[in-house]
Amino acid sequence: MRKILVVLLLLGVVVSCSEDESTPNEQSPEFPENLSLIAQKVAAEDTITIRGEHFSDQEIYTVTFAKNKIGKLIETQSEVLKVQVPKEAQSGEVRLTYKNRTEVVGTVVIIEFPKVTHLSKTSLNTGDLLTIHGSGFLTDEKYTVTFTDSVIGALQEITENTIQVVVPENAESGTVTLTYNGETKEIGAIEIIQKEKTRLFAYVAYDKIVELNPEDGAEIETIATVGADYLGKLNYSPINDELIGLQSYGAVTPSYDFTRIHITTGEVSRTELKHYEDLVMTAEGKLYAYVAYDKIVELNPEDGTEIGTIATLGADYFGKMVYAKATHELIGLQSYGTTTPGYDLTKINIATGEVSRIVLKHYEDLVMTAEGKLYAYVAYDKIVELNPEDGTEITTIATLGADYFGKMVYAKATHELIGLQSYGTTTPGYDFTKINIATGEVSRTELKHYEDLIIKN
Repeated sequence: MRKILVVLLLLGVVVSCSEDESTPNEQSPEFPENLSLIAQKVAAEDTITIRGEHFSDQEIYTVTFAKNKIGKLIETQSEVLKVQVPKEAQSGEVRLTYKNRTEVVGTVVIIEFPKVTHLSKTSLNTGDLLTIHGSGFLTDEKYTVTFTDSVIGALQEITENTIQVVVPENAESGTVTLTYNGETKEIGAIEIIQKEKTRLFAYVAYDKIVELNPEDGAEIETIATVGADYLGKLNYSPINDELIGLQSYGAVTPSYDFTRIHITTGEVSRTELKHYEDLVMTAEGKLYAYVAYDKIVELNPEDGTEIGTIATLGADYFGKMVYAKATHELIGLQSYGTTTPGYDLTKINIATGEVSRIVLKHYEDLVMTAEGKLYAYVAYDKIVELNPEDGTEITTIATLGADYFGKMVYAKATHELIGLQSYGTTTPGYDFTKINIATGEVSRTELKHYEDLIIKN
């Protein structure tokens, strides 16, 4: 009996020692340390990676997104925890819970497809600006707007609530889709009112008017022969589908004719007229002229006769005149001073005749679009966008380099500026230069010289 008691006592001591020795190995694992979240912008059902120390695949962790949406654990390693973002996740903090302890490991921005409410127009022309209204647009993200026939439009501007896109030249009536983050949705439908392509015309000095291919500047055909008298101040007139300008003749005492060239028939008509320093024709068929060092007048686009005075400008020379459709104004640069010339951005309200002047630096050329965008050429340097209200520079569109750029026109259908760039001194060469306004891309194609370019949008 005594022997049995001794054995039992010894067994008790062994068991007790064994329990004492196992205690350190059964301590609870630590809460992971040095936590960090790798991804910052994610979409629903993407996988995010939380890095840290002391993760265990034998333990249960909970990863919670904003609004208490729980993610699905995909993989657990000693220093990595991979979690699938739940479908209902919202932007905000991401928290890790282990046992009864919770810590914030970072924040995420959930990338969501924007909510589109409506399109600004349902009937428009190629080259027009279409505004997509909605919410959730991100200004630093990439969106693609596609029109019927798989034609992609050039994005003009992105805000939190809108995307502006130019309707491309080859767009057809039909649906418009928006693509973002690999997802495409139909956002509306449009009707193309007219499918007229951009036509580009050029004047060969002392000779003729030709049509050019707006893609590369290649001559397509001769429109009309205008003779040896110099033709300038050319504009496109929508009234009779004509080009109009002033043709000069005589050396000692020059005289001038109001010249009209019918694009389809090639017919040329000339009416004697006094000299004007500049002409501007609006899309509505109104013709305005500048009388040097004096005033702005309206002319009859049929024969060039003066209808009335719009405004008196004074003795400071006014040039680079363009028409702003949105405000029904004529805008140009007015120079003053001789030793050190100064320049003003001058605006003439056609309805009231009111003239306003704002001090401005010099620009070599101005172009105004039908949508109210004003672009300027800084000589031997770049193209910039100006605020049409006060002439301040908004942004640089493209850098052109030291070769002089002139004859600038705006191609509405492709949202490009087109002109001629010259190089060389002894024997000048010329390039047909195109500037994509949306991207700033510049392309140059070798071309012969033309005295003027005129565009029909």
